Amino acid sequence: MNEPIAIVGIACRYPDADDPAGLWEAVLAQRRAFRRLPRQRLDLADYWHPDPATPDTTYSTRAAVLADWQFDRAAFRIPGQVFRTTDPAHWLALETAARALADANHPDLDPDRVGVVIGNSLTGEVSRANALRLRWPYVRRVLTSVLPEPGRDDLIDQVAQ
Repeated sequence: MNEPIAIVGIACRYPDADDPAGLWEAVLAQRRAFRRLPRQRLDLADYWHPDPATPDTTYSTRAAVLADWQFDRAAFRIPGQVFRTTDPAHWLALETAARALADANHPDLDPDRVGVVIGNSLTGEVSRANALRLRWPYVRRVLTSVLPEPGRDDLIDQVAQ
């Protein structure tokens, strides 16, 4: 018999909930996992503004972000260069898919014969951050640090336009 089958497992990783049981516990306890936005995720000095109508800014200083999550690239045999150039959301999805397969008691399925369907409503945070107008504070800091003082501000103003 060569019929396709579905193997169902579940896994998740949310702020303060590393698995479905932890998520259920947080829901029942009505816990909120909002914390101050870490600077490495979003530098509020560049993007915060108290007026929510201001374009390309945020008026929030807190978010529900994962804390202390580390992807084990060695466990998935991911080369360093690939790891460094790929959005962290990809690695989170890969790890979560592997945990779902383990939950289904099938952690070692043949990757040539298995597909994984993942629901995700957003693109990765690094992919979203690559829009130049939202990266302008970073670009401005870099230009300021490398361009010589005479004429630097005029050149930066031209680039900004």
